[in-house]
Amino acid sequence: MKRVTLQRPIEVKGLGLHKGKETKVLMLPSEEESGIMIGTSKEGRRYPIGECELFSPGRASCILLPDGQMIYTMEHLLSAFYGMEVDDAVILVVGGEIPIFDGSAEPWVRSIIEAGLREKEDTKRTVCTLLSPLYLEDDFGEAWIACFPSETLKVSYIISFDDAFIGTQIFAVLSPGRRFAKISRLQGPS
Repeated sequence: MKRVTLQRPIEVKGLGLHKGKETKVLMLPSEEESGIMIGTSKEGRRYPIGECELFSPGRASCILLPDGQMIYTMEHLLSAFYGMEVDDAVILVVGGEIPIFDGSAEPWVRSIIEAGLREKEDTKRTVCTLLSPLYLEDDFGEAWIACFPSETLKVSYIISFDDAFIGTQIFAVLSPGRRFAKISRLQGPS
C-alpha cells in the first residue's frame, strides 16, 4: 500500500470549546514521508505528532508542542485523519484550539472527503501490528483502553456513570458520535 495525503488544502473556521473564540485550522497535503505534522502558523516550526505530548488539564485534551504551545481538542481531527487513512499532512492551528463543531469527528471526515485523498507515488505505508494485549489507564483511574490483537478492526465501547440518566452503555459499532455533558463538569468546581 502507498502512503496517502490530502488532494488539496482544507481551511476550516469555527468556535473553540474552551475559549469560545473563533479558531482556524489549515490542513495541507505533504509530499514528505513525515507523518502528521502540527504547527501554529505558516511561518513557524512544524512538529511530528510523535514529538508532541498529550496533556489533560482537568477534563480537556491537549497536545503540548515541544516549543511549549498547547492546542486543545485535537482528538476529533486526529481520529478523522486516522479513520480516513491519511499518512502525511500538515495541520496548522490558529487560536490555540480546534473548532468543536458538533463534538465528533464527522465534520472533519466530511472536509477530508470533499478535499479528496491521493496516493503518493514511490512510497510505502508502514503498518503496525499489535502482537500482544495493550492496556492504558488515565492518572485518575476514570478511563482506560484495552487493545487486543485481531485480524480485523473491532471496537467495543463501554461508558459507566453513577447517574441514572446515563448509567452504563455498551456500543459495538462505530457511529458519528454520541455527545453529552454533565452540568457539574461544565460548571467546574464550586
